[in-house]
Amino acid sequence: MAALKRKAQEDTVSPPPYIDLALSSDEEDEDDNQPGSWIFPHDQNYPTFLLPRDEVRPRNGFVWLPSDRTRRRNIEKCTYIRPLPSRGNCVMCGRSGPLGQHCSNGCVYDRVSVDNIKELDTVPERSDVFEEDADLHIQMGAPVQYRLISTPKHNNVIDAVYFAELMYNGVDKEEDHYDEWIKRSNRFRMRKHDKIRANEERWSDPWVFQFQLDKDCNWWQQFEWLSKMEGLDAENPTPDMKKRYKQETKRRRRS
Repeated sequence: MAALKRKAQEDTVSPPPYIDLALSSDEEDEDDNQPGSWIFPHDQNYPTFLLPRDEVRPRNGFVWLPSDRTRRRNIEKCTYIRPLPSRGNCVMCGRSGPLGQHCSNGCVYDRVSVDNIKELDTVPERSDVFEEDADLHIQMGAPVQYRLISTPKHNNVIDAVYFAELMYNGVDKEEDHYDEWIKRSNRFRMRKHDKIRANEERWSDPWVFQFQLDKDCNWWQQFEWLSKMEGLDAENPTPDMKKRYKQETKRRRRS
């Protein structure tokens, strides 16, 4: 009975993202020399396989590689078709949140972002399969959906949390909704991330929500420079490149 109760709790509680960056050599695919971007169960007491509602991020902490979509050891640890990032960024302000959901800052697409999304190499391939896909018909002024932001050359998906921490500065003063945004509380305006809810389900094709940065884009140039200052190269990662996150310490209240 206790085991059934514990199993029920495990199925209803979604833990925080797995950010332990320690790698062991026995987990590496024999025929793969790519960086360590594997995903694993969160801890000893968590179910063996990742569930559709779990938040998936790159194990190296800063970039998800195209090969991670089909990496055997990643797929083996999923209860769904394949592991994919579940968090994206707003292409207007950089904030991160649940992939495909609307940006909570109230951002809307401008002409440039709409044109860039429609010109992605993946669009012609998608149009045959997703004839009714609203994403192929987005208009200027439509609410921005959190997107996978990829590098210009190799289509490496930049980790949404890492991107927001480096690039998010809130809504630009030139944006139409800046006046509404500035009225929000300082706590809201300083928040870089929206939570991934425990009931978040896997999208049928998350790669519909993709935004590829141009090599001349100011965001890409700034991001690349800041990343290399940390010793990270998002276009050409090597196995020893890992973003190391500091452990957050909670202060205990004195009773």
